[in-house]
Amino acid sequence: GIYNSETYFINNITYGVPVIWGCKTGITETTVIDDVRYGLYQLNDESYKVMVMDGKSFVGDYNMPSTVEIDGNNYSVDCFAYRAFSNNNSLVSVTLNNNVKSVSHYCFEYCRNLVSVNLGTSLELIEDGGFQHCKKLVNLVWSPSLRAIDSWGFMDTAFTSIVIPSSITSINYAAFGSCDYLTKIYIPSTVLWI
Repeated sequence: GIYNSETYFINNITYGVPVIWGCKTGITETTVIDDVRYGLYQLNDESYKVMVMDGKSFVGDYNMPSTVEIDGNNYSVDCFAYRAFSNNNSLVSVTLNNNVKSVSHYCFEYCRNLVSVNLGTSLELIEDGGFQHCKKLVNLVWSPSLRAIDSWGFMDTAFTSIVIPSSITSINYAAFGSCDYLTKIYIPSTVLWI
């Protein structure tokens, strides 16, 4: 994937965070907005970005901000930490911003009341288990940039039919496994790997 995961500790709380290619530092500062923790990190080119670190306490409809203010400066929000929202049963819908390129490993797994997801316009990859076991997930707006769905990406969701967009070239193992209500799936010829 675009990101790999590692563990990071802040104030004795463990966070799984992605290792971002070209990243110079780990998380340098954090802030909490509407029960979502965001972390600032520095790239090799000396610029700074923000990742969504922990949204497990968030309630309702999450609209991923394009920027977050930390210490009086606005920074682009462009990625998720490993399991950032997993097991959040109060999350109802998710709308990604147009900066994020990847939904991290198991980011929204077991969000049992998640019904609707909008993947934004720049998302390229749904990593392993990104939305697995979201048992009420029935509404999905695809990203026109999406290239791949990794293993278990939408496993055990409530979709009844799926039309895979032509931007996707790879669907990995059990990406739609255990979807008991799924009766129709259209896979375009652009998919080279299933």
